[in-house]
Amino acid sequence: MTWSREIKVEIAGTDVSSDAIDAVEVSMGTQTPWEQSTNGQARISLIAESPDVQIGDQVVVSVESPDTPEATGGTVTTVTDGGIRYRVHTFTTPGTHDFVVTSGGDVEYLIVGGGGGGGQNAGSDGGGGGGGGGVLSGDFAAAATTYPIVVGAGATGRANGENSTAFGLSAVGGGAGAAFNQANTSGGSGGGGCWSPQAGAAGTTGQGFSGGNGAGAPNYNAGGGGGAGGVGGSATSSGNSGNGGAGFLSSITGTAVGYGGGGGGGSKNRNGSTAGTATDGGGNGGNTAGGQNGTDGRGGGGGGSAGSGGATDGGDGIVIIRYAA
Repeated sequence: MTWSREIKVEIAGTDVSSDAIDAVEVSMGTQTPWEQSTNGQARISLIAESPDVQIGDQVVVSVESPDTPEATGGTVTTVTDGGIRYRVHTFTTPGTHDFVVTSGGDVEYLIVGGGGGGGQNAGSDGGGGGGGGGVLSGDFAAAATTYPIVVGAGATGRANGENSTAFGLSAVGGGAGAAFNQANTSGGSGGGGCWSPQAGAAGTTGQGFSGGNGAGAPNYNAGGGGGAGGVGGSATSSGNSGNGGAGFLSSITGTAVGYGGGGGGGSKNRNGSTAGTATDGGGNGGNTAGGQNGTDGRGGGGGGSAGSGGATDGGDGIVIIRYAA
């Protein structure tokens, strides 16, 4: 005759994930399926197979979570966000890297293209701000395999930034800002215009926005580069140069950071006008001088220059991947 006693056991703690538990092993018997599992707490019914086990006895339960990913690659850190512990893989050096998944599962990603370079003008007008790198953010079901990760470099001078890729997705590099008689270009976010050509360039749908327009006499100001979170500011003929477009705000590292901001338009300071400013990794435009480069690891567009200032560089892109640890 088999003796058995049903014992109700409740386990709770940060290591118990209601959506990741695959199996339960009990030191003194077998178990029935989960009765309830919510908010990190779970209840199960145990069938004790010894008459020596009494209600109230200590029960040892081990929880396995085989759906939690395990991987190598990049710079690895651990953060806690919203009460959940994450392992974060960060890739910042331009070029190709490996993200090696040894145990598959769901991951979050942020992919930022390299920023575009800001335009220059040695004459009486300002150069357009460079567009920020395109940004992609989402979830991916990673299998146990090796994924190539490409970090796009920011533009060197007045050119487009390079694309960044991960999981078969590509964040487009930012477009270049305009210079006198040298067109701005489209990209993840578009480059800003100057007084000729005036129109801001287009961004890539779902990744970034267009650059701002330039303006003519009397101030000959330039537009800001588009950002991953908003269009670049347009200049006015009697006012100031345009600000760079806002970037995309992400907390994937556990801290809110803006990526892919556009560069500000440059200004010759005619009639007291000023250059455009920038945020989220974009460079400020120059006031009768060179603008600022975009920030590396943020995919910011370079600020437009004026006067004797040369073209500016875009910031390098970045790829960040995280998963519950």
